[in-house]
Amino acid sequence: MFFILKEDVDEPKSIEVDLTKEISPLKSPKWANYVIGVLALFLERMKPNKKIPFRIFIATSVPIGGGLSSSASVEVAMCTFLELLYKDSSADIQQLSKVDKALLCQKAEQTYANVPCGIMDQYTSCIAEAGHALLIDCRDNTSKLVPMKNKEVCVLVTNSNVKHALVAGTYAERVRHCQEAANILGKFKNIFFFIFQ
Repeated sequence: MFFILKEDVDEPKSIEVDLTKEISPLKSPKWANYVIGVLALFLERMKPNKKIPFRIFIATSVPIGGGLSSSASVEVAMCTFLELLYKDSSADIQQLSKVDKALLCQKAEQTYANVPCGIMDQYTSCIAEAGHALLIDCRDNTSKLVPMKNKEVCVLVTNSNVKHALVAGTYAERVRHCQEAANILGKFKNIFFFIFQ
């Protein structure tokens, strides 16, 4: 059972998932696909001997659609919860690396929430550290923490109250155009897309 305590998400605010059946994306509510996608891929990857029922409440002060990685933070929190839930109950469950966790959460967002997202948000949610910027190399999924100790540099994050939607906005269209161009060129596996909103 999942409950979300947030005003600006679609109804219903709670869902139940039958762990004895295959977990599929939901048509409604859309918010639930971010968490059930992680659940489905985690169980598929870890193959626990026994699936553990649970009840979870999700509460956040991160603005939904505000460009502050709200979906990635929920996905990574869900994956971390599942790791802890199954850690003590099953000796054969191995801990995911931080990069593997980020990739699992990205795949959940792409395949369950149908959002053609990159890896930056999930990667940062898994690996970033306070007082540092994170340099990510998407060619081989490596990263480097860059200390931000200079007192003369100020990084300001503000909420513009402008909503964005990767699934319905121009981002998805740009990803599709880049993929089509790469396919025409026959270089899909060797081309990296840098798409900025």
